[in-house]
Amino acid sequence: MKANEHTVLLGSRVVLVPYLPEHVPKYHSWMQDEELQRLTASEPLTLKEEYEMQQKWRLDEDKLTFIILSRTSPSGEQLLVDSEALRELSPTNPVVEGLPMVGDVNMFLKGSIPRKPSGTSAPECDKDVEDEGEEEPFEAEMEIMIAEPTFRRKGFALEALQLILEYVQALTSQPVLNLVQRRQTTQKVSGSLHHL
Repeated sequence: MKANEHTVLLGSRVVLVPYLPEHVPKYHSWMQDEELQRLTASEPLTLKEEYEMQQKWRLDEDKLTFIILSRTSPSGEQLLVDSEALRELSPTNPVVEGLPMVGDVNMFLKGSIPRKPSGTSAPECDKDVEDEGEEEPFEAEMEIMIAEPTFRRKGFALEALQLILEYVQALTSQPVLNLVQRRQTTQKVSGSLHHL
């Protein structure tokens, strides 16, 4: 989605950046792993197809994708410390580009996406619903993957989900509770069951 093409979201553990062409080789190597393919219900793509998919997702208005970067090394060394300069980071800043890529978080959007008009607090819709007749309700589906095993079970997924939800709330002016419907699901990950 073009809305996040210059966005960097900072958390205490992770940094979220848009999915850029320089991320494709690492992402492609992750998706060659049979377990990740199974867990994400994905088919293996060629590197060329992966680059095409990255471009498609960047332009699609119904997909919001961020790459998850770690603020620490696999050994726990702090790589990105808090400072005033962090507020001005761009996705292509060398400091950001040097952080370990650990996963991705996606939001798939359906229906009329309410957005904040410039300079107001009232939401407006993405589509011209008056011409279309009945407005389709806004829905969002989220997916998250921490692909690097050494970065799992460290709170990265939870923080990435919080950051993307806060970002969408700021874009749409919709409270997070209106965007998320809690469902009880069970997922088998690495041989053990986890309730989400």
